[in-house]
Amino acid sequence: MRVTSQLFAAMVLSTGALMPNIAPGYAADLGRASTTEVHQADTLEVRGYLERKADLLLIRAVFDLVDREEILEALGRDELRLAGQVGESELSDLLDTLLFESAYLLVSLQYLIEAGGAYFPDDRPYDDYANDALVHLNDLRRELTEVISKGDDPIGVLKQANELLGLTEGHAELPESLAYFDERDALVSEVLGD
Repeated sequence: MRVTSQLFAAMVLSTGALMPNIAPGYAADLGRASTTEVHQADTLEVRGYLERKADLLLIRAVFDLVDREEILEALGRDELRLAGQVGESELSDLLDTLLFESAYLLVSLQYLIEAGGAYFPDDRPYDDYANDALVHLNDLRRELTEVISKGDDPIGVLKQANELLGLTEGHAELPESLAYFDERDALVSEVLGD
């Protein structure tokens, strides 16, 4: 994923994907879920916002754009800034960016597999792993669009993508060092003092 990390970093910087006013989803051919269709109240509970922000930062950690150690600090700054409320516009921007970068994670895995660059475990033929992973990625892309367009929590999709990332690096079981999204809830709880 290191080459993919460099490509992602170049793409993010050249397209402004880190800015909240991006046009998400197009690069991943997912279509764009209109944020006006996102069913939300005027404000979202801060926990929900921080969970989605943590998801976004953890995706960036997968691509080595953010150090995992910096995520807690970044979430803490957001929690202080939000002062108990998240506006609909701010949530919409976050969901757009989360959709874009989550879709990029899935597409990156797809390209890695299709290019033959994955290092699947050696207990099955490469093509068996590759075919199963590509089918799973297609399902995850559909689920991702649906989940985020509803404003729901995409952590299940992200954890499944994380498991596929582990497979592409030769791990039948995801090692703790690669289990990026397993720490999300603990990070948010620590920021909120739970």
